[in-house]
Amino acid sequence: MIRNLYRLKAWWLTRSLAVRIIIVNVAVLVAGRITGIIVAGVTGGSATVVFEWLAMPPTAEMWMHRPWTTVTYMFTQEDVWHTALNMLWLYGFATIFRMTCTSRQLMGLYLLGGFGGAALYALIAYTDPSVAGSGLIGSSAAVLAVITGTAIILPDFEVRVFLIGMVRIKWIALILAAVFLAGSGMSATAAMTHAGGIAAGVAFGLQMRRGTDITAPLNRALDRIANLLRPTHGDDPWQRRQTEPPPRRNMEDVIEKIRRSGYASLSDDEKRRFFDFTNRRN
Repeated sequence: MIRNLYRLKAWWLTRSLAVRIIIVNVAVLVAGRITGIIVAGVTGGSATVVFEWLAMPPTAEMWMHRPWTTVTYMFTQEDVWHTALNMLWLYGFATIFRMTCTSRQLMGLYLLGGFGGAALYALIAYTDPSVAGSGLIGSSAAVLAVITGTAIILPDFEVRVFLIGMVRIKWIALILAAVFLAGSGMSATAAMTHAGGIAAGVAFGLQMRRGTDITAPLNRALDRIANLLRPTHGDDPWQRRQTEPPPRRNMEDVIEKIRRSGYASLSDDEKRRFFDFTNRRN
């Protein structure tokens, strides 16, 4: 059992951050669908019960009882096609984003985009309940932040587009932003939510070009929360620490070996050093 947990942790930690975000989004979609089917079949209740508890509610009163939805909504989608498109664009632009920025900045930007969308949704929906709809759900605002932030940092980076050829990502981002806004239809809340994500991406990109990382305060706050939640006692190998970190080059070799041949190819010493290293970083 412990060995399987180690393998699962090793597999998870060797995925890129973009892939981890995609896995979370897909897992929530699948779990929500399956749970909904079970609930509807056993109790006759709503098949969307999981999504209702993860989506940002349409009234301020309901939000006061579900404040976690400000975060969970941006990792939750009900529609398979919508999820697939959002995750495809996220993966493509996150790959380019990581050429010049860190995974921490990617996570921070994703969250800032989601918070920006949530803030504008609340501004409109909680002041005019007639346009609130059934609540806010989906990663579009967060994904748009990554798209626009990447395009501003690397506007002239070119990618090959099928049947067209090489295209600069600033034009792709511009078209996507227009499509996301136009795709909101007549819904003012959807349009403003998407606009919140775009605004977050624009702010991040412009500030990064000036040498300022606006995700730094958010990442520091996340670090403090993680430190509070991290156990500091016991002799569980998952919690083990060393006073001196292993050489960076050695760890890069170990991680490359996992990617190339799998976790099982590591020696016992390599496994121990790998988990000591990852526990310190995570």
